[in-house]
Amino acid sequence: MVRDKLASYCDPEHTVLNITNYGKFWILRGGYTSFLSDQHVLKEKPPANEKDQQKVELLEARLKLTHYRLVGFWITLVISLVGFLLSVINLYLYFSKK
Repeated sequence: MVRDKLASYCDPEHTVLNITNYGKFWILRGGYTSFLSDQHVLKEKPPANEKDQQKVELLEARLKLTHYRLVGFWITLVISLVGFLLSVINLYLYFSKK
């Protein structure tokens, strides 16, 4: 029952069980025999190797997106500076004619 997460241990010696909410749900549905007759299978945890591989892939994706954000920041900054310089040149040309 502990492996199926219908109950959990209350003490370190693993002698007293505490029924979880999931276990209470199955008690109302007919008990442990009903749980077994439905052949209800919990998702198995992925192996540690696959989990580590997923973490590495997520880290690479985050680094790639961070790189794109930094490049976008610098491009935006350069475009803003070019626009500012063009407006200053335009003002200089306008006031130099008078």
